[in-house]
Order: sequence, then structure tokens, then C-alpha cells
Amino acid sequence: MRIAIINGTAVTSIGDHTELFPNTSFPSTGITSSFLTDNNAKEVIGVTYNASTQKLNSVTPFIDGDYVKEYEVVNLTTDEKAAIDNTEWKGIRTTRNTELKLSDWTQLTDSPLDNTKKAEWQTYRQSLRDITTQSDPFNINWPTQPS
Repeated sequence: MRIAIINGTAVTSIGDHTELFPNTSFPSTGITSSFLTDNNAKEVIGVTYNASTQKLNSVTPFIDGDYVKEYEVVNLTTDEKAAIDNTEWKGIRTTRNTELKLSDWTQLTDSPLDNTKKAEWQTYRQSLRDITTQSDPFNINWPTQPS
């Protein structure tokens, strides 16, 4: 567990509890809240954020209630958001193209499928081609492959 040593309202050091207290044996259940209190320490916590619209910026560690944070969440700039979206769309196109290649056989003239099944596969394949018309690359509705 990462913890921070506190002096008043300032964070003086951060590290793994075994690094900061090398001569202390800790129970398998982990550090207790009383240990943290007795040693002027607080747990360092991660920050939850949405990677499609936000990023983490390193900051000078600060106390936030019972915890210490090393990062702040900030919104992506328009250019950063566009770059992340473009990367996501690239992966979606790769997956889509693979699915199209795997289903090419369904449209061959000597395919074992009857006309009804062939039409189902045509609809599926068109849905794959239309996948990039969806607005959110992080929330794609993939078509269901015919059985």
C-alpha cells in the first residue's frame, strides 16, 4: 500500500509502506487505520476518471480528507480528445475489417448458403461497414453475426 507521511498539513514523503517502515512487520490484512494515525500517515489513493474525456495531471501531493492524492483530473483538450478518438476508431476499423474478411466466403457465388441466409449475411456485412457512422467510438453497438 502506498502511504504518505504527514507533518502538519504537508506531505513529507510518499512510498510503499514496507519502504517507509522497513523495520515493521505488517499483518497479512494490511495496514490498520490506527497504525496510520500513530505514524502521522495517510493512504495515497488513486483517482477515478473517464479516459475518453479526461486525463490525470501530476500535482504536488496534497491531503484530501483522510487520503493523499498525487494527481488531479482534468478534461482533455479538443486536440487530445480527437487523437484518442482517432486511435479508438483505428482499432474499431481493424476489428471491423477482420470481421468482414472472415465473412467474405458468405458472398461468393459457390457459397453453401441459400439466398435467405446470404441476404442475412449481406445485411450483417453492411452493418459492419456502417459502424463508423456511430458517434461514440467508446460505445459501439456491434451487429450480431447471423447464425
